[in-house]
Amino acid sequence: MTAGNAPAVVPPAPIFWASARTDTSAAKGSPSRLRPNNWEPIACYYACQVALRLLSKLGKGTPWTGADAAHPSAVADQKEVRCHCESPETARVHGPLPRQIPAPSVFLGARPMDRIEGRTALVTGAASGIGLSIATALVTEGARVILADQDDAALSRACAALCHAARPCQLDVTDRSGWERAKRFAEDTFGPVEILVNNAGVGPDWHELADMPADHFDRLVGIMLTGVFNGIHAFGSAIRSLGEGHILNTASMVALAPMAQQGAYVAAKCGVVGLSEVLRAEMEPYGVGVSVLCPARVRTNLLSGNEPPHRTMNGGMDPALVADYVINGIRSNEFYIITHPEYGGLVKDRADTLLDSFERAETRH
Repeated sequence: MTAGNAPAVVPPAPIFWASARTDTSAAKGSPSRLRPNNWEPIACYYACQVALRLLSKLGKGTPWTGADAAHPSAVADQKEVRCHCESPETARVHGPLPRQIPAPSVFLGARPMDRIEGRTALVTGAASGIGLSIATALVTEGARVILADQDDAALSRACAALCHAARPCQLDVTDRSGWERAKRFAEDTFGPVEILVNNAGVGPDWHELADMPADHFDRLVGIMLTGVFNGIHAFGSAIRSLGEGHILNTASMVALAPMAQQGAYVAAKCGVVGLSEVLRAEMEPYGVGVSVLCPARVRTNLLSGNEPPHRTMNGGMDPALVADYVINGIRSNEFYIITHPEYGGLVKDRADTLLDSFERAETRH
C-alpha cells in the first residue's frame, strides 16, 4: 500500500493481508480498498478471517454476521480496516465466516523456517529412499524425527543408524486410526510435531487407463493422495495451532508433465499438487509453510521389479541430494521444490498449450 492510500489502522493491522498481493488503486475520492489481484479468492477469505478474529480478540471490532460477512469491515479506534471483494463471484466465495476456526495469538503469515534444530518431525515412507534421506537430513539439522513406514525391519535399521534422535513408527498411511496412533506416539515421544512430511508412495503399474484394474487405481490413489490427506487430517489442526511449522507433500514431476501408462500415479500426484496449493493458502495466515516436492527419476527402490523392460532406466538422482533440496525448501518456505530443472521445457510446453487455449477462448467473445 502507498502511504497516501492506506487506511489508518492500529497494530496488528499490518498483518491484515499477508497471503495475497494487493491492488490498492481506487477511484479519486473513493475509500482506499484492499482487494485480490492475481490471487485466488480463498487467500483473501482466510486473511479476512484471521484479521477478524484478531480484531475481535483485541476488542477492536465486532464479529460480522449475515450478509455483512461477504464484505467484512471492522472499526479500530474509529478508523476503518477494510477488505472489499468487489465482484459478486468473489463475494459468494467468501460466504459466512466460520466461527470455530482458531486464530493464532500473533499472526505473521508463513515465514522461512530459520531453525530446524530442536523441532519434532514426522516423515512417512521413511524406511528407504527419499523418505529416509529426508529423515536423515532433518536429524543432521538437529531435529527429532519419527520415521513412519510399514516396513518394520527397515525402520529398525534406519533408526539404529540415526541413534537417539529418531524413533520408528509402523504406519499404513491409508489407515486413519493408525494416523491417530502415530500422532499420539510422536507427541508422547518427542512433543508436538512441527514438520510433517507426507512422502509415502508406490510406483506406477504401467497399465494404460483403459486396461488398468480398478483395484490398482484405488490402491495408488489411496496411498499417494488420500494418504496425504490423512496426514493433514491427523496433524494439520495441531500444527496450525502452534502458529508455525511446515508441511511437505511429495508429488512428482509427472504431476507437472504427465506421461502415458502412469494414469493412476499421475492422477494421485496431480491431486497432491492441487491439494498442496489449497493447503498453502489455508495455512499461510497461521504462520505454517507448505511445500510440494516434484522430483523426477531418483535412485530408490520405488520402481524395483516394477518397471517393464522397455521402461527400465539406469541411475537417477541420489536421494540425499533430493533431501538437500527439501531442507533448503523448508528453510525458505518454497512452494514448488524442483529437483530436475531439465524437465522445465516439458512443463513450459504444457503451460503454453493451456495459455493458447485461453487466448483462443478470448477471440470467440
